Amino acid sequence: MYYNSIGDGGASAIGTVLASNSTLTSLYLQSNSIGDGGASAIGTALASNSTLMFLDLNNNSIGDGMKEQLKAAKAESATLKSLRV
Repeated sequence: MYYNSIGDGGASAIGTVLASNSTLTSLYLQSNSIGDGGASAIGTALASNSTLMFLDLNNNSIGDGMKEQLKAAKAESATLKSLRV
């Protein structure tokens, strides 16, 4: 689901679903105009998600501080093996 300009609102909705998802293993969200707000929602969802293995948020408007927070969430995740920011 890349190049769709979903922005922070769409990313926040994905974060809500991702928190309770039990089937999705890969999520490609590159080039979707996602900023820190949307990235934060997705990062928060990683704490409770137990299936996602690959997350691509490359080419968005995510700041350096949020990128570091996402990397920290990846380090704490039992399943997330690859993160692109």
